[in-house]
Amino acid sequence: MTRYRSGSAGKAFGRGSSGWIAVWMIALLVVGCKNPFATREPEPPKSKRLQWIPPYQPEDVLSNLRSSLAERNSLNYLRCLSDSLATGRAFRFDPEPAAASAFPGLFDRWGREEERHFIEQLFQAVPSESTLHLEVSVVGEQVGEAGERFLITQYLLEAHHATGQASVPRRCQGRAEFWFVRDPTTSYWYIWRWADRATSDVPVWSFLKAAFGR
Repeated sequence: MTRYRSGSAGKAFGRGSSGWIAVWMIALLVVGCKNPFATREPEPPKSKRLQWIPPYQPEDVLSNLRSSLAERNSLNYLRCLSDSLATGRAFRFDPEPAAASAFPGLFDRWGREEERHFIEQLFQAVPSESTLHLEVSVVGEQVGEAGERFLITQYLLEAHHATGQASVPRRCQGRAEFWFVRDPTTSYWYIWRWADRATSDVPVWSFLKAAFGR
């Protein structure tokens, strides 16, 4: 801190007490003010918001499916799938035929509990800093009986897991066919049937489910 000599203070402010008062006021301002060029303390990171929306339309279910993967939220993932106690229809998954042949018997009774085991294992295998991203777009639809709808979608799933196994795909692409049922109590829609089909040589989602769902 700069030292003020009585002589210089007297020349600058006079010999009265008002000069000393002015000096002390300036000193207090210098000490009390923050340096505008000083490094700011980083703000604490904001908590990640869970992006689940009430599924009043089947398309809302697909949005929740995407966000549940991005957020690694197994609860919201399962909330997309039908529960027979609420809708009267138990969830089922129909694998790509090539995957069913490669893993005989694995998908014979693949339901909601198998999906829970799969998604929890997948989330553990993909590091938090790695990519886990789903793109899905509707390419066809059909309205069935009251309380049911059918959507055909194209999907691309990036799951950069750390298993180190080349046989486990990190990129899946194909066609997903979804049958939706509506809960008459809440008017929420759920996936009760999910069929996976190949559209190219790129592995489909079924192979990823086989790898982490066994």
